[in-house]
Amino acid sequence: MRNKKKFLVLLISITTGWLLLEATAFFLLPSDQRSLAPEQIMKKYHNDYLQEYSLKTGCTFAESLIAHPVLGFVHRKAPFISKKCSQVFKANNIGVLSDRDLPFKKSAEDFAILVVGGSVADHIANYKIGSEYQLEKLLNEKFLPPHGKQFKVYNGALGAWAMPSQVNMLLMYGDRIDGAIALDGYNEAFPVQEGSRLEKVPAGTYLLSFADRNSLKIRYLNMLWAYQYAVSHSFLRHSYFFPTFYNVLTQIYQKSIVTPEDIDEFTTGNSEVINLPKVEARKWSGESLAKYMESFHQIGSFKKIKTAQFLQPTRFKGKILTDEEKSFHEFIEPQVFDLVTSQYTRLEKDKYPVRSLAAVFEKESGSIYSDHIHYRSEGSRSRGKDLVCEAIASELGGLWNLKKR
Repeated sequence: MRNKKKFLVLLISITTGWLLLEATAFFLLPSDQRSLAPEQIMKKYHNDYLQEYSLKTGCTFAESLIAHPVLGFVHRKAPFISKKCSQVFKANNIGVLSDRDLPFKKSAEDFAILVVGGSVADHIANYKIGSEYQLEKLLNEKFLPPHGKQFKVYNGALGAWAMPSQVNMLLMYGDRIDGAIALDGYNEAFPVQEGSRLEKVPAGTYLLSFADRNSLKIRYLNMLWAYQYAVSHSFLRHSYFFPTFYNVLTQIYQKSIVTPEDIDEFTTGNSEVINLPKVEARKWSGESLAKYMESFHQIGSFKKIKTAQFLQPTRFKGKILTDEEKSFHEFIEPQVFDLVTSQYTRLEKDKYPVRSLAAVFEKESGSIYSDHIHYRSEGSRSRGKDLVCEAIASELGGLWNLKKR
């Protein structure tokens, strides 16, 4: 009887303590997160692109990077990468994720297309259904290549890249391809929002790209990914305490391990500071983006390759969002993305091969987005990627004056 009473007292104590922890964690949440279910809190700020390489593979995005003199950073290749990372993904000869190396010279057999941009462009270039690249398959089904026997699509994109990386990729590799597709606009909005130069790479990512693989920075980041994975894929996701504790761990990382002082060197210490009022600085950055966009197409013309540029779909316009899609944090202010969009609109009016894909999801009632910008997948298929590939292929027919099959 005594043992039962002791057990009951212990059980009540544990339950009471846990409820107090849950209540405390709930009231420590930011006010905009208290309306969310516990399992949604961890998702609010998550990045599906990073999770693909970190949560699913055990190899963090930061571990896979190495600094690059022109592009900021690229993916590591053997032997300069851990065995763990080399087993779960493959960087090709130019340092982007792909099963295909970019040929050293043009082939008479193929019409080679390089897809450039950030993580969404990376996803589109690498999107396979079965053994076939979907964008490549659609182009070959719909059109005859301007020369050669077939279209062949190569990845030239990487997560967190933005203009002028697309321009630099053409400068570096334009003589090896026949066409280039830029799918961009969202990453470019970050420097525009800050009213800064576009040449800046994400400081935290760049800093980690040359951190020692066994450093506290990398080990702590690995621990954060492991914690997030454990909470997101177990019964713990129904608790308020564990997401709140994750926020505490993240704050420790941002304030004590990779400090603002560490980051500042790569945000203000290595590029020109635009000393203009906020609105004017943003306008200046937007106009700088347009100049780089023009350069992208002018370099293509100079190198005698076809170019096309697409403003990627976002949650701002073109789709009625589901409750899940609304719950993800938005990093860009709507008026900033309007400023970015206006640069694409102007170039399209000036007869550049530029189009907007903003309306590509307008008829979709289900969830397309898996976070703030990327598209969800169901097994090997992704409705969002399917629609973007179809839209790009259709638009290229007119932009490049392709003959239908």
